[in-house]
Amino acid sequence: MTNTARITVFTSDSAPLCKRFTLKGDTIAKDSLAQFYAGKAETAPAASAAELNATLDQLDHRQAIATGVLKRGGASSITTAAKVSGGAAARSLKYFSFPKGQGWLLWDYDDKTMPADVQARVASLGGPFAALLHIWPEAKDAAHVIRPSSSDGITAPNRAELKSAGLHGFFLVQDVAQSRAILDTLQARAWEAGLAWFALSASGALLERSIVDTAVGSPERLIFEAPPILDAPVIRLPRPAIVSEGVALACPASPLERAAQSRDAARDAIKPKAEKVQIAYINDRATIAAEKTGNPWKDAYRAIVQMMQGATLSDDHLLQMKGGEWENLCFAMG
Repeated sequence: MTNTARITVFTSDSAPLCKRFTLKGDTIAKDSLAQFYAGKAETAPAASAAELNATLDQLDHRQAIATGVLKRGGASSITTAAKVSGGAAARSLKYFSFPKGQGWLLWDYDDKTMPADVQARVASLGGPFAALLHIWPEAKDAAHVIRPSSSDGITAPNRAELKSAGLHGFFLVQDVAQSRAILDTLQARAWEAGLAWFALSASGALLERSIVDTAVGSPERLIFEAPPILDAPVIRLPRPAIVSEGVALACPASPLERAAQSRDAARDAIKPKAEKVQIAYINDRATIAAEKTGNPWKDAYRAIVQMMQGATLSDDHLLQMKGGEWENLCFAMG
């Protein structure tokens, strides 16, 4: 079968699409610059691991990629959904897809919420990549590219080196349209192997996590691979990628029964903590709402509970905006 794997390269008209590191006093500060509102998208061939890695190495500060491609044509200007006109496109499922056939599946490894027992499990298996191969042994012979986080190896004179365990892995698969199904299967295998867990949101909601991020299996999703902006005297120590040629992978089979048992046990174990976090969150939000609106605390408490249960909210319900400020629902909705 001829390999026609492709990716999309996005170029922002202005804003960088990467991290920036600056020395502030004794601390190396990081800013994540990831706002993409206008620019262009171009389809790029990636028939081999070497070709894919070469494209990623050539990205500049205003570029990012996606593993899907435009539904129409090989290039397009990109704008927001509200401003699409003429031949432009928005970065959404309306304009991007996974074509049936070979392509690159993203493995996004992040240990930020990983509990100690899972960290120990990963270490005992030989590290993140070895842990992935433990649940996906078929991938050993696959074409793949493994790249370290752009936050890894950042340093400055007389400053400790910043280290990150984060990894992006790209694996050649036979049908990239099955990306989400493959990731779901790998997460099920991770539960079976003790490599998955539940994290808690600020409101006490259970967030299913594993050494595989299932949220990245969408064709329009931005993947940030550009090098970071380094303000002198900050530098980055070399972190070479792992590039290996090989076969394209089929969708693996899923061990559903044992995975479900492990998931249920983990949910039961964390439930008491989740309930405490949820109660504290509701009490805190109700207190803030009552103080800012002048409404009785009980009414504010009831409104927060309704919001969390997905009920219809009243016009005077208080919402916290992205910048941290608080606004009434009727005002926030315009």
